Amino acid sequence: MEIEEDQEEAARALGASSWTTFWRVLFPAILPGIISGTLLTFSRALGEFGSVVVVAGNIPFKSQTAAVYVWGELESQNRQGASAMSVLLVAVSFFVILLVDWFEKRRGKSRVRS
Repeated sequence: MEIEEDQEEAARALGASSWTTFWRVLFPAILPGIISGTLLTFSRALGEFGSVVVVAGNIPFKSQTAAVYVWGELESQNRQGASAMSVLLVAVSFFVILLVDWFEKRRGKSRVRS
């Protein structure tokens, strides 16, 4: 929505095909949003629990996610194992959020310059 249509029209007026216009004009403009969305989706998926247990069957070392592993460790009274994985999940999620924040700030600075 933020991309001006005149950029696309200019590319077509200069003889670019639809495919070239997409890769050279549109894709670079939407890439930051795609990267941010991917990172945030990954961060959200780290904690997915219900769908793995219900749909994938929670098969250890095959369909088990970290959140399901933590639950299993708690069920087997291994609080240290559950705590260690929980701290790792928090650290990875925090890192991904910081990465998205850095990426968004960098993207904002590049917009100001253009």
